[in-house]
Amino acid sequence: MRTRPHLWGHRSGARITGLVATTASSPSSSGTSASSPAAVSSPVAASGAGAAAAAAEKDPAHILQTTPLTRKPGKHLLIYVNPGVSGGVEIGQGEQAAAKALGWSYKTLSYSNENPTSLVTAMKQALQFKPVAVSFSGAAQSVWANEVSAYQQAGVLILPTAAGPGVTINKTVPANIGDFTDAGKSMGSWFISTTAGKGNALEVDVPALPVLTESLTGMNQVLKAQCPGCKTTTLDATLTQIGGNSLVSAIVSKLRGNPSIKYVISSYLPFTAGLPAALKAAGLTGITYAGAQPDPSDLQAIQGGGEAMAAIQNNVLLGWMAVDSIARASEGMTVPPGDGGAPSQLVVKSNSSTTNLLAYALPPSYQQEFKTLWKLP
Repeated sequence: MRTRPHLWGHRSGARITGLVATTASSPSSSGTSASSPAAVSSPVAASGAGAAAAAAEKDPAHILQTTPLTRKPGKHLLIYVNPGVSGGVEIGQGEQAAAKALGWSYKTLSYSNENPTSLVTAMKQALQFKPVAVSFSGAAQSVWANEVSAYQQAGVLILPTAAGPGVTINKTVPANIGDFTDAGKSMGSWFISTTAGKGNALEVDVPALPVLTESLTGMNQVLKAQCPGCKTTTLDATLTQIGGNSLVSAIVSKLRGNPSIKYVISSYLPFTAGLPAALKAAGLTGITYAGAQPDPSDLQAIQGGGEAMAAIQNNVLLGWMAVDSIARASEGMTVPPGDGGAPSQLVVKSNSSTTNLLAYALPPSYQQEFKTLWKLP
């Protein structure tokens, strides 16, 4: 996948090592497309979208969690099952720092996304240590659903991060951290503003990896509601295309067949790495390239003008949010969906001051804000 994605893999084609696919939504190997009709644009909507996009480009001022715990949590053991790839490591770093702030013990186990059963093995092992909760990242519910009953009987919480849509929330699984839909809504506002409400985009989605579909879900919600003059065509990328390094050529082919398309929006920028060079080689000009969940090379490309925009959430912050959810659930409190959400940020040339992804979408006083909610000094 990538050297450091927002999520969990390594950039480059044949290695889909950071995410666990679900077979139910896998498209055919050729991919599919569908277009929405064009209509008359609204200057008022474009103006409002511009304001929303400008706000999303600013550094977030505060965390989105606002409700204090009823009391300072007791002492606990937290176990994080680390997938070993960079995004998952960063989420674990956030959880470890948050656990330390609470005075909790912290232990890590490991699994490989390439071998989903290894997560199940680690979850079974974790119960032996009698933790308050076991957390992990990047695995859809279909991978670990059969373990919920054993955790319920043991009174141990399961806290997934970036597990994609469709996670069943209950007392044992109190939250799923890392929904990218709101970031996608900011992408929609950016697109409306940038195109004056008349844009025509190719959206590159990956239905076989549901956690990656959330950004385009959010974007299309905004386009449907606010931009009747916007047009989109969806290319459903397949794991075969990604693993075989043929996705970029499929995008180029789609653009050649649809010369009116002037934007490419990638749901996961590491999977479409190399597109600007491929467009240049194909003689395709005037194409604006943007998307979600970049790696450092995407930020470098934004600084150089080769990419226009990237939407980011901060993995370390997701780790703190996971611990916040666990603390609330351990005290019998109701956990809001997604722990109340994570701020996101749109990175464009004007605010891309560094290629360090962890510098973005992170409120400056997030640690103290969480400590205050937890009734810590």
